Amino acid sequence: YRKSRRRGEPQPLYRKLTSGSFPFLALVLVLFGPLYLFSSANPAQQSNNVLTATLSAKINGPLGSYSLFSIPSVSSIRDVTETEFAAMKAQQVVQSDDKPTSVQRIEMNPFSDDLFGISPPALRQLISTLNDTERFPLMTMETVFAFTRPGPSTLKTIVGSHKLPLKDKHRAEIASLLKPHSGKRNLHLPRLIPVFLRLPATGDISVIGEANAISGADIRLEKDKTTDAEYWS
Repeated sequence: YRKSRRRGEPQPLYRKLTSGSFPFLALVLVLFGPLYLFSSANPAQQSNNVLTATLSAKINGPLGSYSLFSIPSVSSIRDVTETEFAAMKAQQVVQSDDKPTSVQRIEMNPFSDDLFGISPPALRQLISTLNDTERFPLMTMETVFAFTRPGPSTLKTIVGSHKLPLKDKHRAEIASLLKPHSGKRNLHLPRLIPVFLRLPATGDISVIGEANAISGADIRLEKDKTTDAEYWS
């Protein structure tokens, strides 16, 4: 290269870049990159906690899906306490790099925001399907949960679901609960609601410790004495 150029001849642009600019930029990246990664200016270091949450439930069967209730409001959303976080850490619910400020406790309202409404023919079909375990052996109760966060912009609201296969006993209890004037008002469904969920930046919601982290729930079909309107709680 030196033989092919004369003394005092300007250096070509690529030579200037490879011997000066690029090494300088690499040095700047090495010096200031870690500062950015661990500073508050990095979006990854900013809080991305849940702002709102919704919960709904429906019965899935071979003839279709039947919506039961929707709860688009919560009674409280808060960060876990240090004591709660320590207990979760002992149960291996949280990971080693999790922080107490990134773990939340969300409590949904114990009553639906909407009234229970289903046409009489659809109700009769649902009750008949629940009772006919020979023709329709598989039916599930599905809970669908959605959480809204500040980011990422492409996935501000993340949705997940959990399906509970209904045993014959529970199908009969639900059919009795739905039957008008049956006198039955509530039943207990084990393993209906996930207790611990992990919300990733991308991908699907996962249940943490699924074998032991699905809680049972009592559901009740209430009737308001003043208006005779029915709703779930």
